[in-house]
Amino acid sequence: MTPFLAEITDKIIKENPDFSNTIWVFPSKRAGVFAANYLKKNNSKTIFAPEFLSIEAFITRLAVIEPASTETSLCLLYESYLETGIKDKESFSSFIGWGTTILQDFNEIDRYGVTAKKLYTHIQNLQEVSHWALEEDKTEMVKAYLKFWEILPELYERFTKKMLAQGIGHQGLLYKKAKENIAQFLIDLPATTFYFIGFNALNTSESDIIQYILSEKRGSIFWDLDQYFLENPLHEAGYFMRKHLKNWPYFQESKPEGVSNRYTSTEKKVNIYGVPKSVSQAQLIGEILNEFSQEQVLNTAIVLGDEELLNPVIHAIPNGLKANITMGAPLSGVPMATLVAHLFDLHTNNYSNGWHIKQVQDVLTHPYIKLLVEGNQYNAVNTFIYHCQKQNISSLSTDYINVAFNTSHTIISLLFKDKANVPATFVSRFQELLRVLNDFSEKNKQPQISSEVNYFSEIFDGLSAQLTTFPFIDNLSGLKKIYLETLSKKRLSFSGDALEGLQLMGMLESRNLDFETVIISHVNEGILPGGKSTNSYIPLSLKKIFGLPSFKEKDAVYAYHFYRLLQRAKNVYLLYNTATDVLEGGEPSRFVHQLKTQGIAKVQVNDQLAMPILDAVTPPLIEIKKDQSVIDQLLQKAKSGFSPSALNTYIRNPIDFYKRYVLKLKDPEILEELIAYNTFGTIVHDSLQALYTPAIGQVLTENHFKEFNQQLPHILTHFFEKHHSPTKSLKGKNLIAFSVLLQYLKDFLEYDQECAKKEPIYIESLEKEYQMTLQIPGVSESVLFIGSLDRVDKRNGVTHIIDFKTGAVKPTDLKLKDWDGLNNSPERAKVLQLLSYALLYSQNHGNTPVKTGIYSFKNTQDGYMFFEDTLKPSNKNIVAEDTCNAFKEVLVGILQELFNIETPFVEKEV
Repeated sequence: MTPFLAEITDKIIKENPDFSNTIWVFPSKRAGVFAANYLKKNNSKTIFAPEFLSIEAFITRLAVIEPASTETSLCLLYESYLETGIKDKESFSSFIGWGTTILQDFNEIDRYGVTAKKLYTHIQNLQEVSHWALEEDKTEMVKAYLKFWEILPELYERFTKKMLAQGIGHQGLLYKKAKENIAQFLIDLPATTFYFIGFNALNTSESDIIQYILSEKRGSIFWDLDQYFLENPLHEAGYFMRKHLKNWPYFQESKPEGVSNRYTSTEKKVNIYGVPKSVSQAQLIGEILNEFSQEQVLNTAIVLGDEELLNPVIHAIPNGLKANITMGAPLSGVPMATLVAHLFDLHTNNYSNGWHIKQVQDVLTHPYIKLLVEGNQYNAVNTFIYHCQKQNISSLSTDYINVAFNTSHTIISLLFKDKANVPATFVSRFQELLRVLNDFSEKNKQPQISSEVNYFSEIFDGLSAQLTTFPFIDNLSGLKKIYLETLSKKRLSFSGDALEGLQLMGMLESRNLDFETVIISHVNEGILPGGKSTNSYIPLSLKKIFGLPSFKEKDAVYAYHFYRLLQRAKNVYLLYNTATDVLEGGEPSRFVHQLKTQGIAKVQVNDQLAMPILDAVTPPLIEIKKDQSVIDQLLQKAKSGFSPSALNTYIRNPIDFYKRYVLKLKDPEILEELIAYNTFGTIVHDSLQALYTPAIGQVLTENHFKEFNQQLPHILTHFFEKHHSPTKSLKGKNLIAFSVLLQYLKDFLEYDQECAKKEPIYIESLEKEYQMTLQIPGVSESVLFIGSLDRVDKRNGVTHIIDFKTGAVKPTDLKLKDWDGLNNSPERAKVLQLLSYALLYSQNHGNTPVKTGIYSFKNTQDGYMFFEDTLKPSNKNIVAEDTCNAFKEVLVGILQELFNIETPFVEKEV
């Protein structure tokens, strides 16, 4: 396989062996590097090398102005906007949202040589027609909308003049000036010959510049396209070349150079794999590479359709294979970018009572900040966070943080001195933080931190300069948007051999390059090609009239890049995502369908689905044997008492019981930024106890419920603040949670009041603990059994035990169908709990029969749901002495197994 650039280099050498006055222009800088290498290999003499330029560098030289960054362009565009006649001007942070699209449109207008005033006059007229009405008066909103379109020609003129006055330009303006300067440029370089190599889609300015050079007999152009795509009038890959052949006067006398028939004449195997999810694609790429010989790897390119796959692919490359990574990793993925994001969140937060704990935690637990803060104080940050979680603190004052970490701590002072909500303060503080990090990294030899410090120092130095030049960046929202715009353009470069070995790149980096083996990921519709979405305010109909590119042209660009990669390749691997929960919907690209139906004899297509190889290892279930020390711990627990919940824990999973009650391990404290499920239940129980306590020993009346409803908001507020956070600062999901709790309790009071109207309810006790002792065979000491009964009341002489649940409970959960399995079935936990309460109460009240049930706040339509003994012919809801005795035997059996030293704790799959 002879690469395109090698062919063209050889051709130019034969036609013009003197390169001293030649400029070679390529679509990318990388293509020039490869061409220089081929030139070196194909020429044995010592010569003056030609000048190799990317098209961007060539246009910049022609334009005689410097490229402006996107953020500088946006700032100058906003300055120009402020000078227009619009009355109610938007802030800079609001402007960026739509200003970015306007800038993109101005860029297209200039690249394609469109007269801005003419285009925007057409748009204005269209908007006037669309808002036409019989009424003469238009609303202020409509007037403002139409005024926006009216000022765009003025905005364009002001913006262009402002940029030229500073000797800079956005990409479109550079193309516009380059086109204006091309004639003088050729006069200034009378002996220079120009070669344009490997182009396809050209904007109007590029097309006019190249055509002018060709018409002046000052250069040549070489195309990289196959005859198969050119001659097929419907094939997207040949769309632009057919357009050039039709419209360029040059082709009336000259044939296109560089067109080949490699696609149909080269034997090639195309392997198409449908793979679920992106990571599986990376895994499959690694497996494919594993099957290659060393020689094949040296002429292989991995082309990523989605740059997010870069890191997974890097880790999937087999050990021992060196890869050259050309696309660069987004700087937004490094730890320093995460730290900046956390600091923006910290200082833009409007929490009235200080620093929001979640954002403080994010900053302090960032690995770089932890390194600086802790120093010799190992685990200081974790200890501080644990304390906050323990106290459930939702906001922190600066003084509180200072005391916790010592007011003299430089980093704490830098981060939390006060809110840096002024852009200049925010930037200067972060620059100081970067200096501290740089000193730390040099002292402790942390090259990664040093590298990131260098990148971000450059970014924040630029932001500092922007703030000086453009005072309208006056809040953190605007600063953040400019920062993100800057960050999105930055890439981390990788070291590697640009010319040899496995090449890992994006689709644009592959322009003009050829490889015998090509692996392309994300060949999905919506990615390759990119779909119909466009970021523009210019209507599609006017784009067609004025010759501006639409999704049709963009799809043709994708098609060209894709098929050009396949032209000379012998082995092609195309991977697409089959998962239907992604934006591309699991649909393979239409390019895949075209390959399968094109019917070219020498192109063998193999289509298959591939499933990821999962190294799933099922860990063995834990088994812990008991010894005397374990029995001693259980005996200690027997003195304080086993509760129904403790026994249910044992039944559900003995290992959980072992961890909690033998090892006495607690669940980690979790900071409740949003109210937790268990806290929700605690607030409900405490609120009901506080409401009903005055009614203990009384029959509930209308006056009771009137008083309950009056007290409810105050009582709920008290317990919400006690267990979670201040209600004055409630917002978002916590505000919803408070409202839900209030409604839950209101609904219960209404239901309980209706019950009290039907039959008198006498409140006997609330949250009262009952206990009894059990003699367990084989256990030397008595075992205490305890339980706290949420509410005990009497109705028509029958005792009712009520347990309140904030989780979902169904009536079927409370049915006793048989006694077998009650001692080992987690699904019957509610039955065990209710029978435990019945046993505890009856043992303390002369074996009094009771009804025991649950009120579920998640299932209010069923009201009070009572235990039902389906084994009885009648009185199924009554728990009498015989049922208590039968349950007591089950209870003794559970405890006997628990204390049996020969029965280990065996983990259950839950």
